[in-house]
Amino acid sequence: MRLPTDATLLIAPGAEPALEQVWREERLPVLALDGDLAGIEAALEAIGTATVVACDENAARVAATLGFRTFLVGEGAVAGAATVSLSQTLDAARFARARERWKAARSV
Repeated sequence: MRLPTDATLLIAPGAEPALEQVWREERLPVLALDGDLAGIEAALEAIGTATVVACDENAARVAATLGFRTFLVGEGAVAGAATVSLSQTLDAARFARARERWKAARSV
């Protein structure tokens, strides 16, 4: 799993706290959701990214339907979304920013 630095975490109530912690540590975008499907769709239409990581099947379903590159963290399955483990997701978030730092160091 490889994420760009604008990959947005769609965090829902009850999500694993480590996800939000790592996203904030790496200064990646986080979008808090309340579970309302109409609200999820409106929020997704307002973000400027093509990649989302969802902690909630409803959010993943809406994102995939809208055409986002979607990853679902957990055991569930949603059409159009790749299911990934928590550890894969945390590693990918850390690596996204590390790749950016590496490129910046090489250009100096």
